[in-house]
Amino acid sequence: MKLSNREIKEFYEVWFKLLRVVNEKHNISPLSKTLTHGEVSSEETSDLRDYIWTHPECIDEAITNENIDLNDREMSVLKDWRNRYIYSDFIMLEHRSNHTVFMDIKNDMRLYAVTGVTELLKKVYPKRLMPIVVKTALLPFKSKIIYDGSLGMISPDELEFPRDTYSNVYRHAKKSWGTSFTLPHKE
Repeated sequence: MKLSNREIKEFYEVWFKLLRVVNEKHNISPLSKTLTHGEVSSEETSDLRDYIWTHPECIDEAITNENIDLNDREMSVLKDWRNRYIYSDFIMLEHRSNHTVFMDIKNDMRLYAVTGVTELLKKVYPKRLMPIVVKTALLPFKSKIIYDGSLGMISPDELEFPRDTYSNVYRHAKKSWGTSFTLPHKE
């Protein structure tokens, strides 16, 4: 499953407004002030994206910034991201009919049902490539879990446990907690 065209547009409107406002205040990247989907790659925004998720207080600054130009719905989305994002290393383990299972390997080995943003994840990352280790932020959006538009690949050599243990850890996590379709609130 992926977002609808309307949802893609809504996601990127909020995402690029956040990137622009944070970049204007903190000068992280030499990007144009008019960031729009299709005109800038995720590689070009990666430093800014990393800054946002490692300094989440900048989202609070954006929420109170009168220049961000968000309507009430968009503001609600941004507040939800601030309160419920997970920025971590994940293993993409399995494609299901409506989502792809991500396991958070930095925090608690929890499983999340993630929806693709612009493409079906199983189309971009076929089963034969699985498991895949990525760094991303999971975000709530329209009663789904999505990622922030960028999946930074990580070498399996950087992990704390060997690649052949993924299936055992996955089986244990599935049995212990199941797969979550919502993100927890920040404490």
